[in-house]
Amino acid sequence: MKEERILNALGDISPHYIDEAAPGAARKPGRGRWGLGVLAACIGLLAVLGLPRLLPSTGPVDPSVETAAPVTPETDVPLTMRTSEQYQTLPELLDWLSGHEGHDSRMSDSIDTLGAPSVPVETGGAGAPVKAASAVCSRNGDYAYHIADGTVLISGLNGKTTRTVGAIPEAASALFAWDDTLFLLRESDSVEEGAAYVRVGVYDISAPEAPALRDEYRQTGTLMACWMSGSELYLVTRDGVCVCGWSRLADSSGYYPALSHGAEALPWGDEELSILGQPTRVLYCAVTVFGGADGQPQRKRAFYGDIQSLFYGADWLALTVAAETESRSDCPVVYTFDRALRFTGPIRPAQLLGVPESNACTDWELGDGIYLGVRSVTKAGGIYRLLGDYLARDGADRDHRLLAVAADPESGEARAALLPTGENPYVSYTEILWEPERAVVCVAVTQNALTPAVYQETRFLFVDFDGLDIRFHENALRADYLNARIGVAYGNPLGAFRTLIPLGNGLYARYTGQAEGPGGFALYDFSDSAAPRRLSAGSGGETLDYCFYVYGPQRFGTLKVRLGETVAFRDVTLSWQVYTVSADGGVVPEQEVPLGGTLKTFFGADSLGLCVFSAGGQLYCTAPYLDAPVWLGPCG
Repeated sequence: MKEERILNALGDISPHYIDEAAPGAARKPGRGRWGLGVLAACIGLLAVLGLPRLLPSTGPVDPSVETAAPVTPETDVPLTMRTSEQYQTLPELLDWLSGHEGHDSRMSDSIDTLGAPSVPVETGGAGAPVKAASAVCSRNGDYAYHIADGTVLISGLNGKTTRTVGAIPEAASALFAWDDTLFLLRESDSVEEGAAYVRVGVYDISAPEAPALRDEYRQTGTLMACWMSGSELYLVTRDGVCVCGWSRLADSSGYYPALSHGAEALPWGDEELSILGQPTRVLYCAVTVFGGADGQPQRKRAFYGDIQSLFYGADWLALTVAAETESRSDCPVVYTFDRALRFTGPIRPAQLLGVPESNACTDWELGDGIYLGVRSVTKAGGIYRLLGDYLARDGADRDHRLLAVAADPESGEARAALLPTGENPYVSYTEILWEPERAVVCVAVTQNALTPAVYQETRFLFVDFDGLDIRFHENALRADYLNARIGVAYGNPLGAFRTLIPLGNGLYARYTGQAEGPGGFALYDFSDSAAPRRLSAGSGGETLDYCFYVYGPQRFGTLKVRLGETVAFRDVTLSWQVYTVSADGGVVPEQEVPLGGTLKTFFGADSLGLCVFSAGGQLYCTAPYLDAPVWLGPCG
């Protein structure tokens, strides 16, 4: 059926909404390959469903009218301090699973993993964690280390002058630097090397032009996430097998992570394991924290459960867990931990809303019930904040709402709020930016789905947080629906790229769209959640990619793409374009810096490995096709 084929293209839209559009369609078990990030782009144009009216076109809505009332303090649900009510050790879990070979996890016949997790969302500003990069600098900023094809190049930086002075003959997936220590992370090729692991090379760069290998570690599993918080590197890998059927291991040690230091194995004790809820299979995320000063492991912990996503910040991490089997679909529970990897409590949205924590399914097909989803988690001022979805199914009726939760791990109090989205709509988050006291949200709305008159647009939503109090703010602003970058179509792009560029003091520039990607910018004043304004309509005429750097409140730069004249996305040249905000609110091009030669193909800055970084007060750009970093000018 044509409608089913269109729906199948929407891999990032919730299965709950696909069921809505194709009643009776069974939810088929899916398998994803483990890997870093969430990029699973399809080349070409994907059809995307449209949604009826999501939000009223009038001004802000009083939460007491349109929003489900938050849980009152008298009925707040406390956070308990046990990660599992059923199991305290891995042998207990293995014993139960080995005696239940008929359990119907969709992973029961495979060691494949769930799809890649949602992009981690962290609070910005001072102390924010440093995400993985393809280029880092030495302590004094005179040298840069950047990933090239099969090697890491070393370049000297002297203002406008850059030159390659050496190389580390190792392939790399990510780089981090702290003081005189360089961390080189490489994910193995499990096909060629026979097993999945991540190598952590620790290099002494006290002589920055001549790095010396100091230590080497290997951790089993595929690379799920990595970041640096202060002077510590966090490495997260994941792995797992199903205990039932052919994949049962005779040696139970195979169900534990493995970390090695050269020929020495660093075992994981049962006190370093946490079982999250009641797992339906053995799936774990293993976290090892390395010290930046000496490069040695400081602590580690493995988390077992039906893990769907990982979120992290400077001093915390959170894992979303929900089992999905042929016969049941659980509402997610968020398990939170501090930077020392100590459990700080679960967040249970279903309990907060007073709805069942699990729903019955038949052969993967959802039945009546209330289904919840978690899209983003952050923490600010000691309070966890969560955004997600609520869907109530009753026969042919659907009630979809947006969900917000605030939880205080210290007091054990938590509250939830809901925002109705209208009758029977399809909706999806496409961007969530966390500010210290609110979330700035882009929501995709499509009308006249599955018809020639399909129409899509973006609407803005602001969610204010004050302690445990939550307030939604709707508005009449509309913008282009951006769901692709140059040559790559995503469907629902949550986490794939950012369209909003924060310029400070509530001022945002936003890319505007054209067929092959964004082509200009519109300017918005979001300083007042209750009264946001568009200051200027979109400029146009260019072809841009979602790669930007903010110099200051009135100045930013982005990647410009010049397409070839014959075949789109081939024979492409790149440049760095700087813009300033004029007194009348316009976005005006300033200077342009060419970025090397011609590329045969181009599918976005991320896939290319392009990185913009600062060193010694100067801004540089590097990519695997460049022999040395390109100077872009002063940072200010």
